[in-house]
Amino acid sequence: MKSWLILILVGFAELSFATPGLRPIPEGACDKKPSEKIDVGTMPSVGSIDTVGLCYADVTAQLINKEICRSMNLADCTELPLDKKASSFDLTRYQNAEVNDPRTMREEFEGIDVMNGGNVKWVLANSIGKGRRDGFLKESCAPFDQIVAKVSDPSVARATENKRVKNIQKIHSQFSLKSANCDTCGREYMTATSDELKDDNGRPISPQKLLESYGIRTSPEKLLEAFAADTYDKTLDALLIPDECWDPKEGIIVPPKLSVNGFPARKEDRKYDAFISVIKNQVKKKVPVAVSFCMQEPFVSNRKKDCNEAHAVAIKGYCRVCDNNGNNCVDAIQIQNSWGAEWQNRNSNGWVYAEDLLKRTSYLDDTLVWIDNENAAPTTIEKKPAPGS
Repeated sequence: MKSWLILILVGFAELSFATPGLRPIPEGACDKKPSEKIDVGTMPSVGSIDTVGLCYADVTAQLINKEICRSMNLADCTELPLDKKASSFDLTRYQNAEVNDPRTMREEFEGIDVMNGGNVKWVLANSIGKGRRDGFLKESCAPFDQIVAKVSDPSVARATENKRVKNIQKIHSQFSLKSANCDTCGREYMTATSDELKDDNGRPISPQKLLESYGIRTSPEKLLEAFAADTYDKTLDALLIPDECWDPKEGIIVPPKLSVNGFPARKEDRKYDAFISVIKNQVKKKVPVAVSFCMQEPFVSNRKKDCNEAHAVAIKGYCRVCDNNGNNCVDAIQIQNSWGAEWQNRNSNGWVYAEDLLKRTSYLDDTLVWIDNENAAPTTIEKKPAPGS
C-alpha cells in the first residue's frame, strides 16, 4: 500500500541528537542486569548518509550485508570489506518499483534518485525477491560517499549537499537546452566557465570542473553521454555508477532461497505487543529488522498519510529494563541508524525506548521488514557470471 512508508524529505532534516521517536534509554541500562536481552550479533560497520535522503537504501543494504555475513560464516560482521558489501546507490534504482513489478533484470531498472525516498520492502522484493540472483554492485565500486560533503557540521553539510544536487540538476537542464540548439553546443557548455555555476567557495566554474570538484571523475565523452540521458535520474545513474561497475567481476550475489517478509499484514496485528513479539522472534534468529516511522511534529497517531518527514532504521537488539525491584519495566530496542557512529555513541549506542518509536509507525502494514533466511544454507558468495557463460 502506498503511504508515508515511502520515506520522503528526511534527507534534509536537521540531524539532531534529540530525534522524535528515537529517545535513548539511560546509558548502560541494558547492560545492568536486564530481565531479558537479545541481539543479532555484530552488524556491518556504521556508515553515514549525512543529509542525503537515502535512509531506506542504507537500511536495505544493512539487511542484505548482514545476510552476506551469514552466508560467508563471518563471525564479526564489522569486518565485512567494501568489495563484499552491496552498494546503497545501486539499490536506489528499485525505489519506485512495487512488489509486483514485472521487470526481472537489474539492468531494466534505470535511474537513481538521491533526493526522494523509497520503500524498504519494495527494494528488497525487487533486488533479492522472486528468485532473482543477478547480483548487486559492490560498495567499493559505487561508494555512497561520492556526493556527501566531508564536513562535520550537519547544517553546513546539508547546505553544501543541497547546493551540489541543485547544481547537477541545473547542468542537466542547461545541457539539454543547449544540445537542442546545435550539435556542439552541449559539448561547449560543459567546458566553458559559467557565472551561473559556482564551486563550494563561490567562484565561477565550468560544469566539467565543478563535477570533478565533487569527486565525479569520468572522461569528457562519458560525461557527455551521461548528460544526454533523457531524465535526470538516468544522468545520475551514469555519473555515479561508472561503466566499470557493470563488469561481471564487480558484482556480488546473495545466497539463494531468500524471501522478504513484512509485518503486519492483518488489521488484528496492528498493536504494540504484536510488534514486540515479531521483533524479538527475528532478533533471536539473528535477523535484523527494518522499521519505518514518522518523525514529523506534531505527530498524529494512526494517520496513514501526510507525514512529510519519515525515517527508517535497522533494529538489531531488544532488552527489557526494570527497576531494582523488578517493577516498572519498559521495552528497549537497539537500532543501527544511518547517521554515523557519532549518533550511535551519543545515543546510548542506539538503545531507544521501543514504545516511543513504534507508536510513530501507526502500526501500518509492512512497517517491519526483514529477510527470511530459514531456507538458505550458508554458502560462499559467488562472482556474478559473465553474460553468456
